[in-house]
Amino acid sequence: MKLPNEKKEVRIMRLIEIMIKTVVETVVKIAVQTFIETVVESVITAFQTTVKNQNKKMKVSAAF
Repeated sequence: MKLPNEKKEVRIMRLIEIMIKTVVETVVKIAVQTFIETVVESVITAFQTTVKNQNKKMKVSAAF
């Protein structure tokens, strides 16, 4: 009688383990993706700012 109950408990524990693993993997994937998007946006913004500043310097130089 105890054996079938133990098997059910093991199955339930495996299911819980799989669920937790899936949730953690999903959260990590989302976190990494968000981090990468943020870094890329920051790099693009910095590049655009640098280009704008260089264009301003070139206009000022051309005026003199």
